[in-house]
Amino acid sequence: MNCKSIKQYLIFLADGSLDAELDGKVRDHLEQCIQCSHAFMEIQEILDIAGSVEPVKIAPWFSDRVEQEFLSLQNEKSKLKIWYNKRVNYLKMVPVAASLIIALGLGIIIGSELSDKVAANEVVDYPQYFYDNLITDNLYQISFEAYLLNNENE
Repeated sequence: MNCKSIKQYLIFLADGSLDAELDGKVRDHLEQCIQCSHAFMEIQEILDIAGSVEPVKIAPWFSDRVEQEFLSLQNEKSKLKIWYNKRVNYLKMVPVAASLIIALGLGIIIGSELSDKVAANEVVDYPQYFYDNLITDNLYQISFEAYLLNNENE
């Protein structure tokens, strides 16, 4: 066995939970490898120190409270995952928002210039096609009114 595979068994060897066959292989390697035997001695020292420390007495309600806090944190994380999966990809909305802002800005600028001219009683220059449509619409309206007046008695 190589050192990498042996090191994963050292903690189990130290607490005596390895089966007899694996225990023998690990101990044989420790007799031949100084680095692994040094690591094993350090693990044993740590376990000895940890075993000599008296356990801390906690209130009976403490473990229930920790468990409840853990469960609430799990619920919050799951809610966050649900929200994250349902959220809209906002990068797709950026061009639409930019277009709306530009259109709104142009509308405000053009509208304010037009209202300033109307307020100052200046002549507002509309394009020629606007006048053409206006005259045509008025002619249709006049002819329609004449038709109604002429056919009123019938």
